Amino acid sequence: MGNFCSKCGTAIKNDDGYCSNCGYQLKKDKKRVTAGMLGLFLGPLGIHNFYLGDKKKGIMQIVITLCSSGAAGIVGIVEGILILTGIMNVENN
Repeated sequence: MGNFCSKCGTAIKNDDGYCSNCGYQLKKDKKRVTAGMLGLFLGPLGIHNFYLGDKKKGIMQIVITLCSSGAAGIVGIVEGILILTGIMNVENN
């Protein structure tokens, strides 16, 4: 017995991430949640940028945070919030 979209009821394959009929996202975006949590808890260190594959931005974030005595670390926390809310896209990374 196959799976069905919980939004429109269309039959879907097990490996589909989206419903082909309505476009509903079927799988949880674990990468987005992980990156967002890293941003929230380790944002001043830029760890979420390393996780997303942007090493240059991660190193810059560490340097700027250290040069500002930690004050610029709020940027990483804000990025974590933006990632979790879906405002900041992590698909391109």
